[in-house]
Amino acid sequence: MSAARPTGRMEEDPARLPSHLHKTDICMLFLEGNCIHPIEKCFGAHYKLPYSWEVLEGHQWTLLDSSKKIEEDYCNPKITFIMVDGGAVWFETMTRGFLKVRRLSSISSVLQPTSILTTEWLWYWEDENGNWNQYDSPTSTKLEQKFQNNPQEVVEFTAGFEAYTLSLQDMIQTNKKHGTKRLVRRRPRFRSSANVQVIRTRAGATGGAGSSAGVVATGGGERRSPPQDKIEICLFFLEGCIHPIEKCFGAHYSLPYRWEVLEGYQWTLLDSSEKIEEDYCNPKIKYSMVDGLAIFFETMRLGFQKVRRLASISSVLQPTFLLTTEWLWYWEDEHGNWNQFDSPPNSSTELEQKFQNNPQEVVEFTAGSEAYTLSLQDMIQTNKSYNTKRRVRRRPRFRSSADVQDIRTSRGPLNGTPTVQAFPRHWDKTQVPEIGHKKVLLQESSEEYKEVETLFRQTMTAFDIVKIERIQNKSLWDHFQLQREQMKTRDGGHSVAERKLFHGTDSKFIEPICCLNFDWRICGTHGTVFGKGSYFARDASYSHNYTSNASTVRSMFVSRVLVGHHTWGSPDYVRPPSKDGRDTLFYDSCVNDIHSPSIFVIFDRPQIYRSSCSPLPPLTTALPSPPPPMPVPRSTPAQLFPGASTYLKNVPLPQAYRPLTTVLPVPPTPPASHCPPPSSSCPQTHQGFQGMSKRMREKASAIDDWYSVPGAAPEVKRQRL
Repeated sequence: MSAARPTGRMEEDPARLPSHLHKTDICMLFLEGNCIHPIEKCFGAHYKLPYSWEVLEGHQWTLLDSSKKIEEDYCNPKITFIMVDGGAVWFETMTRGFLKVRRLSSISSVLQPTSILTTEWLWYWEDENGNWNQYDSPTSTKLEQKFQNNPQEVVEFTAGFEAYTLSLQDMIQTNKKHGTKRLVRRRPRFRSSANVQVIRTRAGATGGAGSSAGVVATGGGERRSPPQDKIEICLFFLEGCIHPIEKCFGAHYSLPYRWEVLEGYQWTLLDSSEKIEEDYCNPKIKYSMVDGLAIFFETMRLGFQKVRRLASISSVLQPTFLLTTEWLWYWEDEHGNWNQFDSPPNSSTELEQKFQNNPQEVVEFTAGSEAYTLSLQDMIQTNKSYNTKRRVRRRPRFRSSADVQDIRTSRGPLNGTPTVQAFPRHWDKTQVPEIGHKKVLLQESSEEYKEVETLFRQTMTAFDIVKIERIQNKSLWDHFQLQREQMKTRDGGHSVAERKLFHGTDSKFIEPICCLNFDWRICGTHGTVFGKGSYFARDASYSHNYTSNASTVRSMFVSRVLVGHHTWGSPDYVRPPSKDGRDTLFYDSCVNDIHSPSIFVIFDRPQIYRSSCSPLPPLTTALPSPPPPMPVPRSTPAQLFPGASTYLKNVPLPQAYRPLTTVLPVPPTPPASHCPPPSSSCPQTHQGFQGMSKRMREKASAIDDWYSVPGAAPEVKRQRL
């Protein structure tokens, strides 16, 4: 008779399984509904939350029933233990009585910033009163990145006028001046099961993690079914989607926005959506009247009923698509007027990018001579000198139904595929050939030029930029756009991670790359240590090492690269390795360091485009090599001393001295009282002073710049230089 397994117990026995099956991470694909593997074949643990608390009973890890309560207490840095079933779980030792306890977790958010339901780790320090204070958001992120890269590192930083060290291994912060020490703790941000469900629903995650969408079993494993509650308007439908609504992951509506009210358990379209949208886009307006009732935008309520706004994806996430939502940011001055953020690096675009990356971030910036902080979570701007606070609002740019129709008809749908721009809007339309490419010189005053220059100057300060050219190649642009959509579809509709990276090459390959894109067979001639592909670098200084130095001007590319999901590289790779151990699901790129990559290897050419496109245009940057050193003129003796040659001709050659044949008498030895002790500054011994007069001995004792003349009599043996 077989014994029943305890509830929640893992199916594997860690004592009997190979090391790579000791599951300490929760499977991200399962959380997002994309894992096609049964639990016994998956490298990650399958659990509906991004955390799981387990106790080791014998050789088996068993799920603790109070996982959610344990997690809630663990996320509070003040709490050091929690009582579970009459026993205490101690967080410092990770034990319950004599039993070991462990916490399984999803991957850190700094390692997979584009994925949902990752674990966001926060860092705290304890003050002298026993209060735990959180490091600000940028510092927490930086500490977590360093911890993931090297948990034994000792980090140095400054706060105010004080300098500190922080041992990531000992979790101790030390003041370098006074030597005072503070405890440091690293705890995750708490997410309840309700929070997880909301995040999963918003992202459209489905599947075995228990979301609102189902999983359909097929012969090849599992495939996703659309979520029942759709919170994003389908760009494909706006621009020609042919999928029926029941099979589409997005809501189908004729406008890129839609206002709904919750009636019972059903979201119902409000007839005045366009009028509500027009009011909402004005930052001065707090509410909109609908059928005699007010919709308050701060609380999103219509009386006692909830209201929500569905929208197309943000334009910063899909900058090349039509009918995305362009979000604008405003601040309120002392007169109640709302002013738009419009100056880099504090423009609406930059703030929206930071908001999409981390809605809880606190942004620091300067305007004129004043320094400010902006809490994206609280929507409050604070003057750091005077502590004055201003309200901030994020509102979309209004598009009427007529505007949408004009945009839609400007280019019709093609065979049911999404309508992407024929080419970026800021391209020079007079220089876009159907075949081949054109180079467009950028003006130094343009935003494109300044953005690329800033990226370049981060690691290259000793060179001058001769020119920056935008490369306009319509054919390669279309390939790049199609590749992005295919990668997005394979990843369940999630946005594809994209980076702006440098590539240095020989000048003779510039034209072939502009025409035909990168080809590692001609570009990857400097090595294939991370795989046989095209290499791109985060830092311009690294790519500069691979540029040609045949002339005084060097060139390098700045490219838009779809890096997607990356993993460690290997010299043997001719394509990215498989994610699941089979030839069905692959990584998108390889890197030199999975935690903090600075080198990326791309194997599929359509993932690369080195053309001008907002926000940072890929282009060719010409760099002058430093000039060769100028020879220093040397003067001849005749130039320095005119007439010296004539004078030297009349000087007779020196004659050798004849050896001294006369034996000089040895002087009598003076009394001992007349012999002073040898001077410490004189290298000669006591006998070196024999035969000297008293005056000479005193003079020799006071002077240390003497040398011996071999073969001379004692009286003249020491002479001054």
